[in-house]
Amino acid sequence: MTQQEIVQTIELEQADGNLHKYLADLVNTGLQFGGEKVEQQQYLDRLGICSGCEKAGTVKVGGFEFIGCQVCGCPFATKPYWKKYFSFIKLRIVKSRCPHEIGNKWEQVDKKYNFNN
Repeated sequence: MTQQEIVQTIELEQADGNLHKYLADLVNTGLQFGGEKVEQQQYLDRLGICSGCEKAGTVKVGGFEFIGCQVCGCPFATKPYWKKYFSFIKLRIVKSRCPHEIGNKWEQVDKKYNFNN
């Protein structure tokens, strides 16, 4: 999928009432637990990398299907948006990074925005 197709899919996901509420709840919960979001352009730059990745595909979260990362299972509507977030698996705040097995594909983009993982 191209970045434009992924952005359109995310917009459709967010337009669906139930999905939108679920995504909003995920983000609000993340913010309540100390999460921080990146700037919109950094998100779009990260999303551009994700959209070209061979690991992009359908992921299931909370009973919903999203376009996302098949390595970590996170939707593209949430994971690339975070600077840091509360991991309910690790039970602590963690910095957001690309989990690809070859390494953090967002590294160069994040350096551009003075964000080092």
